[in-house]
Amino acid sequence: MIKEKREMACLVPYKKEGGDLLFFMQKRDKDAARAPGVFGMFGGGMDEGESPKEGMLREVQEELTYTPVDARYFSRYETAIGIYHIFIEEVGGDFESKVKVNEGEYGKFLSLADMDQLTDISMTAHLVAEQMADKLITN
Repeated sequence: MIKEKREMACLVPYKKEGGDLLFFMQKRDKDAARAPGVFGMFGGGMDEGESPKEGMLREVQEELTYTPVDARYFSRYETAIGIYHIFIEEVGGDFESKVKVNEGEYGKFLSLADMDQLTDISMTAHLVAEQMADKLITN
C-alpha cells in the first residue's frame, strides 16, 4: 500500500553578502522524528484545510518566532514522500537578531559552497537553494 504524501510549507530566508547568496537553514535536532541531525528548511506539515501560505506562516511562527514581512511563493516540489510549497524572503543582516529558533538545534546562513561540503543536508533543501540561486542571479 502506498502512503499518502505529506504536504508541507516552508520558508527559506536568504540574504546577499559580498556577491554570495546565503540561505538560512535549520539544523534539526538529533532526535527529530524526520531527518534527525540534518540541515533543512524551516517549515513543516500543513494542517487540514490550510493553504500553503497559512501553513508557512504558522510553521515559521512556531519554529522561528518570526512573521515574514515580504515572503513570496517560489515553487512547488514533489518528491516520493512529500509535496513542498516553498516561500522565500530576502532578509537583512540583522535577521538572526530578530528570530528565536524554537525547533532544531539552531539556524545558520549557508552558501551553496557550504552546502556542497556538507553530508548532513537535506537533498531537497540543497536543490531548492540551487534553484533559488539560479533564479535570483538571473533576475
